[in-house]
Amino acid sequence: MRKIFLIGAISSILFVVVFLNQLILNIDKPLSDTDLFYEYFLLDNNLSKFVSLDFQHLYDLRMFYPMSKTLSLGNSQFIQSAMALPVYILTKNVIVSAHSMVLINFFLAFLLMYLLIFQLTKSVSSSIVGGLIFTYNPYAMAQFYFAQIVLFWMPLIFLVTEKILEKRKKWVAILPFLFLGQLISSFYYSTLLALTWPVYWVIRGGREIRRIMGMKWGLVGLIVAVVIGFLYLQPYLGVKKEFGVSPGFANIVSHSATFKDFFSTIKDNKLYGQILGTKYSDYSEHSLFAGFVVYGLVIVSLFLFFKRKYEPALRKVFIALIAVWIIAFIFSFGPYFIIGETLIPNIYLLFYKFVPFFDSLRAPSRFMVMGFFSYAILAGFAVKWLLERWSVFAAPSPKLWSVGDKASADKGRLGVILGLVFLISLEYQHSLLPVFKVNPEVKSFYQWLDKQPQINVILELPIANELSNYPSINRSYFDDSKYLLYALGHKKKLINGNAAYNPPQRTLLGQSLTINFPTKDKINQLKSMKVDAIIVHKDEYINSQTGEELIRKLKESNLKEIYTGELVSAFKI
Repeated sequence: MRKIFLIGAISSILFVVVFLNQLILNIDKPLSDTDLFYEYFLLDNNLSKFVSLDFQHLYDLRMFYPMSKTLSLGNSQFIQSAMALPVYILTKNVIVSAHSMVLINFFLAFLLMYLLIFQLTKSVSSSIVGGLIFTYNPYAMAQFYFAQIVLFWMPLIFLVTEKILEKRKKWVAILPFLFLGQLISSFYYSTLLALTWPVYWVIRGGREIRRIMGMKWGLVGLIVAVVIGFLYLQPYLGVKKEFGVSPGFANIVSHSATFKDFFSTIKDNKLYGQILGTKYSDYSEHSLFAGFVVYGLVIVSLFLFFKRKYEPALRKVFIALIAVWIIAFIFSFGPYFIIGETLIPNIYLLFYKFVPFFDSLRAPSRFMVMGFFSYAILAGFAVKWLLERWSVFAAPSPKLWSVGDKASADKGRLGVILGLVFLISLEYQHSLLPVFKVNPEVKSFYQWLDKQPQINVILELPIANELSNYPSINRSYFDDSKYLLYALGHKKKLINGNAAYNPPQRTLLGQSLTINFPTKDKINQLKSMKVDAIIVHKDEYINSQTGEELIRKLKESNLKEIYTGELVSAFKI
């Protein structure tokens, strides 16, 4: 087993270098994406408080002041932060720590999927191909900084499930804690597992289920995990109760899969980006193409099943995986199947209306993560059969090559596996995000700001207002994420912010601080909110003259200008 693990670890490192070399080369530089700016900001909060042991204020994220517990407006990233912590302790650099965490998670996702497929097939070649498909498919690469960082739990949970089905009783106690880890890492993906894992369990477990569920090990683990999970969810339940937390039905529909998405990638896919795009080509949620090679391998796997080429144990696994894929496929379409102009209601609608928290999920297409999970294992089955078919010497073995009389046949087998890896890798190549370069003047300003003890709370303008009907002054929360990146250079509290869920009253505040601002009443409102300084970013306005006009009005309001620059001005309240 050590050889198997070593081959998987080396392969995982190799694929990390092949697919994520741009991230490795820019490991200390922020990458240009608004979601990623939020991730940096979130990790900065968690890591600094982990180091200082300030767990009492862990949920007090420095945004949307004076609101409290704003960490609960999105995923906590506690597990990811714990993984990044050793790098942070060594470097004190949030960017390096965040990128290192992403690399670690890619490594683990491949390695654990590799081990799961080997558990099922006893074939190293199948395991390498399946691990590659699960970890580096176009959907994962389109969201490499977000979706991928929580994927390793899935193969780990199913690997432990297979160990339990081998009647290893003590493994039952581990399983509830793995689900807990997935919940803490991402509520979204724990929902995916809640829908698909029980189906897999029932089909794979058969008559063993009742006996396994009665094991004392599992009962103890379940009770402890449920208690911890309940306590963890309390802040989120509070937010749900206060705000409702729904992204809006139209937003959900726009982030649902369409039939075309299964042959679509974002433009950053090097091979297909320009020819398989959709009208949503910039939406990573619509990049659901698994690759022509993978689709071919899955078709081969289906053919083998119907021709009864699989042994009985694998036939059960096959049925379970098809069931998982069907669930993922159906739910990925969200509320409706859209065919032309026709909307056909989907079962997702019932869950949306009657299942708690389901109306908080923004992107139904993410359910296809479990679809890619099924693709990976089914393709691994096909690879195992093809190698055995084409070489009488290709019996299950941890070795990828051998010597002596078998050398010629094994070279052929090695050629097949290398060919498949090459073709799949070619289809999966993506250009990662470009580096975001902070203007030197802006960087210098925040260094100055951090040294001003009299300033604790800041308002940055322009502010998110979602005034889409007024394009000249409209600003989205995604644009405000840039302030979260800048906040890595100071420790002040922000009126601004952006999260997975943005409270409606913050949008109203943004509109108030955009239209007919400043007035005496609005300045007094900021004083009551304990705002110490207003910062104006002239280059953030669609028209720089709008920023210059605001600066003139602030001066006329008798506010003291405490910083003057070409791009940034600051006023003391």
